[in-house]
Amino acid sequence: MATVTFNEIAIHGMKSVKCAGGCRRTLKRSRKFYQTLSPFNKNAAGELKSRDQIWDELQAERRAWLAEPEICKHCTQPRKDGEG
Repeated sequence: MATVTFNEIAIHGMKSVKCAGGCRRTLKRSRKFYQTLSPFNKNAAGELKSRDQIWDELQAERRAWLAEPEICKHCTQPRKDGEG
């Protein structure tokens, strides 16, 4: 059986924000947003997505992720007994 490789369209997002949990540590996060140009990647109308449609969706997804607050691991984990 032959292997079929589809073209990937990707953008990377990086953000450096203060912790929203209260400690105000500086957090750095990065993430890759991607979709492929394939016959299985269709829009709501059932038509194949174009490269421009995919790019616009990835940009919107990246913008939404950049706007989300981040909480560091120190603020999400409960403290052990005897600490602070």
